[in-house]
Amino acid sequence: MNYPELQNDARKVLRTLAQVEREVSGSEEDRQFLVRVLPYRSVDNFIAGVVVTFLDITIPSRTEAALRSSERRFSEAQQLAGIGVWEWNLETDLRWWSPVVHQLWGVSSEAALDESSLPVHPDDREKLADDFARARQTGELDHEWRVILPDRSVRWLASTGRLESTPGGRRMLGVTQDVTLRKQTENRLTLLLGELQHRVRNILGVVRSLVERSVRSSTSIHDLAQNLSGRLDSLARTQNVFTRVGDAALDLEELVRDELTAAAPREEQIEVEGPPIRLRREASETFALALHELTTNAIKYGALSDPSGHLSVTWRVVRTSLKERLSLEWRETGVRAVNIKPLRNGFGRDLIAARPALRARRHHLAGIRARRRASAHRSAAEQQDRGSGW
Repeated sequence: MNYPELQNDARKVLRTLAQVEREVSGSEEDRQFLVRVLPYRSVDNFIAGVVVTFLDITIPSRTEAALRSSERRFSEAQQLAGIGVWEWNLETDLRWWSPVVHQLWGVSSEAALDESSLPVHPDDREKLADDFARARQTGELDHEWRVILPDRSVRWLASTGRLESTPGGRRMLGVTQDVTLRKQTENRLTLLLGELQHRVRNILGVVRSLVERSVRSSTSIHDLAQNLSGRLDSLARTQNVFTRVGDAALDLEELVRDELTAAAPREEQIEVEGPPIRLRREASETFALALHELTTNAIKYGALSDPSGHLSVTWRVVRTSLKERLSLEWRETGVRAVNIKPLRNGFGRDLIAARPALRARRHHLAGIRARRRASAHRSAAEQQDRGSGW
């Protein structure tokens, strides 16, 4: 028996006449005993010494230790998972929440737990009362609410409970967890789905317009196939850039270089220069198609058809008192322009004419020069934030 305090405990009992009780370990480390030291009275009611009793409490001690360990693990698991446990006595309306549930609701452990005092979002308060009233009748609870935390932020909570009949009455056991991230993800997916549907409708409209205009401007089936293939490739390149950058706006220089790279000119033949400009998706698609038509013409008839030709693409922002305009200039030199009025408008001219945002084309006998201006009605806030794009 490992009990070095025995003599001191005996003296204390003789001095105070009060019993001493403590737990000690046996000679075997896994044994536990409850020791009581009491005053011993003789038949003459004289304190003649002390009585020491030993009670083997090994099994109860092990059970209690295992219970404490289990409770600790259960509490840690709740903290790690962010899931709290609660109990609701439907007979007495008494409720018990684990510490995690109090944390999720943002209330102290002393706070009242009835529906009227919980920090529920005003738009969900009536729903909360209806859900609990229905749970009393059906014995099931599976609902979600918004709560307002002390810092005024909003959190989504989901509570699930099930009725359990016991000798003490009807009670409901359940769990509560934070589902804010899931709700945010669902909202983002809904927005993305709507955006995807919108973009699909837009891109199908663009493709239909490309087909219709290509048919009108083509002179043969072969010409139609070649023109349509190039225009669809240009549109596809723009979509690929959007997919790659994962942004709602596209860098104008990247758009220009992608289109010119696809034409594979010699590097010394081209010059691209301008300030950083980001274009919104609709503007990017229009610019890409216009650039494709200009590039195609340059390859067939212009600067890129002759090794001595040179192509310069520059842009700048033109500021006025009311708005800003993006001015893009396409200049081809080293090629002689033919001063002949075309018999009909081609796809490129029709495309630009159909887009009010693109305008002004000028030809010079010393070469070819095309200038595009995109109007932009931008607020003061938008002018501060170029990330929103043109």
